[in-house]
Amino acid sequence: MRRGDQVKVIRGNWAGAEGVVLRVLPKKNRVVVEGVNMRKHHTRPTEANPEGLSVAFLPKQINNPYFTTAQAGSGAATEEFGGDFTATGPSDATAQSGTMA
Repeated sequence: MRRGDQVKVIRGNWAGAEGVVLRVLPKKNRVVVEGVNMRKHHTRPTEANPEGLSVAFLPKQINNPYFTTAQAGSGAATEEFGGDFTATGPSDATAQSGTMA
């Protein structure tokens, strides 16, 4: 998972939310996703921040979000190499589904 990847949250309070990966924290196994896990911090209003409100995106566990658009070009890529592309979900996967013929 890299910064800029489009992901969708599959578990928790933010399930179903989509966003872009802003930051990856590999040592903590966490990612920061735009629009997900937001926290508002109320502070004293200043000239720079007259509302006194700042929004921060907190990290989520890296195993929670999954790719949504990363597989968009996989069909075209396999056809370019002369292979056959079939989308396989977790329930369809078998021991032979990931092998090269």
